[in-house]
Amino acid sequence: MSDVLSTSFNTEVGKVYEINVLERSSSGRVLEMEFVTENGTFYETKDRIRTTLKYINASGNQASLLSTLFHIEPVKDSNKEVTGFKVYGGGWGHGVGLSQTGAVGMAEKGATFEEILKHYYQGIDIEDRY
Repeated sequence: MSDVLSTSFNTEVGKVYEINVLERSSSGRVLEMEFVTENGTFYETKDRIRTTLKYINASGNQASLLSTLFHIEPVKDSNKEVTGFKVYGGGWGHGVGLSQTGAVGMAEKGATFEEILKHYYQGIDIEDRY
């Protein structure tokens, strides 16, 4: 985590003590984060969080988070020392309730745009406005 944050903030951050979510949107997405490190406290906001808080993927490379809809918690050893951080993701999209992949799948099976919209946004009426 130290290497990831040092690269993101273009300075040596040293040991990372805490990563705190300071604010979330009404949909639960992270709006502001705080990184408490050996060499200072750093902050990031909104979508820039995804590229600041990179993770090591299965190939061993750094990759940006897919979304700001996540939870993060410290990983501690038997002495209660922080040894890393675990992130639980909650999606990969815009957070407006429609799965693009799901909508494509429905369309490929013959669903109309109205059927697709009413599937994702139940109780709506579709009307012409022009």
